[in-house]
This record gives sequence, structure tokens and C-alpha cells, in this order.
Amino acid sequence: MSSHFFTLLYRFIFVAIITIALIILDHRTSYFDWSRSALSNINTPFNTVLTVPVQLGTFFEEYWPNETLRQRVDSLEFENQRLLAKVQKYDALEVEKNRLLVLFSVSQSRGDAVTKMARIIRTELQGPYDQRIVINHGARDSVVLAQPVIDANGVIGQVSKIANNHSVVTVITDASHATPVEVLRNGLRAVARGTGRSEVLDIPFLSFQADIEVGDVLVTSGLGEVFPAGYPVAEIMGIERIAGEPFLVVGARPFAEMDKIKNILLLDQPLLLRSARPPKEPKISEDIAPTPGPAAAEPASAPSSLQAVPEQQ
Repeated sequence: MSSHFFTLLYRFIFVAIITIALIILDHRTSYFDWSRSALSNINTPFNTVLTVPVQLGTFFEEYWPNETLRQRVDSLEFENQRLLAKVQKYDALEVEKNRLLVLFSVSQSRGDAVTKMARIIRTELQGPYDQRIVINHGARDSVVLAQPVIDANGVIGQVSKIANNHSVVTVITDASHATPVEVLRNGLRAVARGTGRSEVLDIPFLSFQADIEVGDVLVTSGLGEVFPAGYPVAEIMGIERIAGEPFLVVGARPFAEMDKIKNILLLDQPLLLRSARPPKEPKISEDIAPTPGPAAAEPASAPSSLQAVPEQQ
């Protein structure tokens, strides 16, 4: 072997011995901790540079997705919006169902009148103080003039016009409408007059000595034979005594929310239904012969559709 080979061999053995000695020394002592820390600080910039490609790849994958993924995200967002809109519709249907259940319970709880349900299709405004609504029931549904209308909260109004497939209801807050009422607490009779505003009723012609208080509940009195007695109408909200005026100024808030109702109940009053039918011609017994004379003449004030029964001489 050449001398060059032995020289390399000696160097390798020397380096190996030095290396093993340093390893043993580092393992058993702490003399080289400072050098290890210094070398780590020197290597930090190199490690950072080496991780830059990996970080760039992750960034582009997260914030610059491919076109297919973008389309998928857009599709999911659209589907989410559609489902949210459907949920909102279901919420509205749930509220409407609860309203109808309340109306149904009201119609079942009243034994003095048979009710039918109708839906409000629009409002009818002919003047600044008009408060009228149009319902989807008309003559074909046996609706008659002056038929009372209520909802789950109280009295709404009465039918004022009839067509074949719809009717117009004048609500109690219309300026031309007046409802006979009484105070539930003591039976004091009064009239609830419309003001043209959906939230206020006027209670006129009450003297200073009238027994009425804020918070009193007004119900239908049954006078006028249109509204059955006992249906809630309004609550007294304010009483004012003005010097020099002969009557109190009394305001009431209707129980029915005129600007929010969607479904109503029509009350079938037997008296109204009888008056809506054409009167029957009275029968004259054949064994009683009519005698001409003043008593047999038809009174001038009798309606033309009725015939007077002649008296027997």
C-alpha cells in the first residue's frame, strides 16, 4: 500500500476518536450547550427559507380555490339562502295556523250564533275617514246586509254591501258607523262611534255623572238587533272633562286590530236571515168572505209587498 493511503487512514481514525470523545463529553457534561444554542440561532433563517414553498402552497389552496370548488361553494350558498327563505315562510304559516285555530275555537265556544269563516282580500277606501274591508264571501255564501263580523279579539263591523262572490264590511272605526255598547262592569249603555282611525273609538253623550272609568271594557249590548249581546268591542283609554262642555270626552281602543286582521267570522243572526228572505203572502181562509168597505182597504202606510187581511163584518 502506498503512503498516501495510510495517511488518510490515520486521519480518519484521528477524526473518529475526536468525534467519539466529543459525543461522550457532550452527553456527560454541559460544556457544549452554548455552542448548540448558537448553531441553532444560525440555522433558523435557513429553516424559514426552506419552509416558504410549503406555506405558499397552503395559502393558495385555501384562498384561491379552483373554479369547480368555487362553483360548488356558490351553489351551497344559494341552497342555504333558499332554505332560509322557506323557513321564514313556514314561520308565517305557523302564525297563520295559530290565528285560524283561535278563530275556530271562538266559533265553537259561542252557542248563540252559527259562524262561518271568511278571508279579507283587500281594503276599500273612498274617503279619508273610510274604514272598510272586502271579504271573499258574498250572496252565493248566504251573506246578508248588516250581518255582524267579528274575529278572535272582538267585534270588527257589519256587512254593508253584497256582491255575488264578495262583500264589503264597514268596520266599527269607520266615521259613519255606531255600535250600541254597554260597560261590562255596571251595564251602563252607550254608543261607540267610529273616528276614521283604526285605533280609536269615540264614546259620545256621556254626562259628567256617568259611572265610567279608564280600563272599563265595552261589550255589545244587543240593542238594534244586529250585534249579539256580550261580544267585546273596546277598552276605555281616556276620559276628559272639558269646562263648558255638557258631556265627557271619552276615547276607547278597539280590541280587534283592524290593520292586522286577515281572517274574520260572520255571525248568522236568525233575525237578519229572516228579514233577508222575501216575505210570504198571508193566507186568507176560504170560509171567511171579505166584505168591501173602509175596513177592507189597505192602509196607506203598509208596504206594497204585504196584503192586508180584511176584517169580518
